[in-house]
Amino acid sequence: MIKYRPEIDGLRAVAVVLVVLFHARIGGLEGGFIGVDVFFVVSGFLITSLIVSDLSRGRFSFLDFWARRARRILPALIVVVVVSMVAGWFILLPEDYATLGQSAAAQAVFASNFLFWDLSGYFGPDAEALPLLHTWSLAVEEQFYLLFPTLMFGIGIAAWRLRIPVILVITVISFLIGVSIVEASPDAAFYLLPSRAWELGVGALLAMWVIDRPGQVSQLPKPVREATSVAGMAMILFAAFSFDSTTSFPGYAALLPVGGTALVIWSNSGTTTMTGRVLSLKPFVLVGLISYSLYLWHWPLLVFALYPTGSVELPPLALTAVLSASFVLAALSWRFVEQPFRQRKVLAKRPFLFGGAAASMIVIAVVGLALNQQDGVSSRLPDAVAYYQVTGGERSNRERSCVRDAFELPPITGPESFCVYGDADEPSFVLWGDSHADVLIITMDSLAEQTGLSGLHAGYTSCPPFLGIKRANRDSCGEFNDSVVRVMKENGIDTVALAARWGSYFNAPGTLIPIDERIPEYANWETEDLAVPALEHTADTLLNEGFDIWLVRDVPAFSFNPVRRLMGAFALNRGETSVGIEYSTYLELASEFDAVAERLQERGVKLIDLAARMCDDSFCPTARDGRLMYRDSSHLSVDGAHYVEPAFQPMFDSLLARQ
Repeated sequence: MIKYRPEIDGLRAVAVVLVVLFHARIGGLEGGFIGVDVFFVVSGFLITSLIVSDLSRGRFSFLDFWARRARRILPALIVVVVVSMVAGWFILLPEDYATLGQSAAAQAVFASNFLFWDLSGYFGPDAEALPLLHTWSLAVEEQFYLLFPTLMFGIGIAAWRLRIPVILVITVISFLIGVSIVEASPDAAFYLLPSRAWELGVGALLAMWVIDRPGQVSQLPKPVREATSVAGMAMILFAAFSFDSTTSFPGYAALLPVGGTALVIWSNSGTTTMTGRVLSLKPFVLVGLISYSLYLWHWPLLVFALYPTGSVELPPLALTAVLSASFVLAALSWRFVEQPFRQRKVLAKRPFLFGGAAASMIVIAVVGLALNQQDGVSSRLPDAVAYYQVTGGERSNRERSCVRDAFELPPITGPESFCVYGDADEPSFVLWGDSHADVLIITMDSLAEQTGLSGLHAGYTSCPPFLGIKRANRDSCGEFNDSVVRVMKENGIDTVALAARWGSYFNAPGTLIPIDERIPEYANWETEDLAVPALEHTADTLLNEGFDIWLVRDVPAFSFNPVRRLMGAFALNRGETSVGIEYSTYLELASEFDAVAERLQERGVKLIDLAARMCDDSFCPTARDGRLMYRDSSHLSVDGAHYVEPAFQPMFDSLLARQ
């Protein structure tokens, strides 16, 4: 029997509180996601301790091991998944409810991490629309529980003395995989077992080391153990408070929380340090005991509270209520769901346990897949909300066919490398920009058809139309933008419209990087201000080479999801015109771009003002005349793209006059 260590429950408490505070956006704890890494190390340590103990006594049984895991993991998980599916029926829009069904089915087969990896990306669902997103970490652990016992059992048969070297090699390989792919494929590195297994492996190695050397740690000088324990906790907390969304994670950065957790566990093996005694205090232990249920409950509650608001943050009073409910439900779940199963008061016999678990998972998978196949059952929504869902919708098929992969740029050889507007043989204009240019594809298609003109679409997701600049983590931006200008010159195209989500580049530290710092405009600018000289340098370069430039002033962007906010407005009997932002707010956010645009107009650049089309003198609504203008917080819907057509009419009139 493995000796109970209360400080490990204290570590669990620290881990779950970090995750909860991170998800609740409290205290600037942007690195609180490292709580999951603490959990991984603890799990690797405890599971390996149990396996090694059973193997050394010749009592290891796969069925017993998986039965213990099923009793520990499945009961509370099944309850949370079922409650989420029921709540989603009343709260989620069809697309998000369909995704919830898909994620429930994926979790039933221990594969939700693969699903969320697949769903991640620029146009993937918002995290606040995924009530079961946090189950990705459970899927990683479940996959580990399926593979690791088999590996250990095989080592036990073949060469038990090699267990540490074998696990060490696998751990190092997993770490190197994570380090090697974290930049190129950050979502894969984050969600998948091959790049996460090393964190569980560190816990496993620690367990085998402690078991092989009982009492060795306690023989070390007390100051060494105390210092090591404090250092470990400091590493965990430093990572939690210093990491943020820009940290390449996991990878080298994950060494901090993983190593810190290992040091705390190691230094308290045998005798307890001061840090261990603090972690063993009753409040920490109590939170640690309910940590699994708290982890399960807090995220769906936050999602369902946030969803109708369309925002990513709750007001303080509402947030307090949600977090309080999370702790209450976690305590009830631990007492009335977790404990009865773990103490074998429910489904005591193994065949009933496995049968009940299998039946539950099959039902969840079948229902989840049915919800996904039925596209989220839109018939359950009020007519007005369902109508907005339909009129907002997704990207048009035309846009889908023209959007370039964000990380793979095929060679651009000429006009044939771009989507074409209209049917004329000779393109006379180019629309150049990022995804905010992509949403205008159907706008330009319509106007090209009406005027008999032809043009090229030069869109590349997340790449602004700036010369001499690249986007951080997107080296191909510079190559793409240079190719656009080259194709225009080679084919005599002298009219270009520049469209982008300008707000993503102005006052956005670290977003833009100069390709050639010898360009005078970039020489004396700080990184966070590069959008200003980049736009001016690009416009001046094109003007000097004889291009006719039309600068597209972007539509308003919102801090909330318009469809969800509209759903909440209808629930409160408020109309569509209540959802949007004040025009003064837009002016404040766009002030730096507007200042540059004003200077460029004095040099001959012409302005296409989409904001003036979308807003009146005081307000910028998200819907007009029963039509949703946006498909998310900043990208126009199909209806929105058609609505802004008149703003481009002067450009097409100019093209016709020149012909």
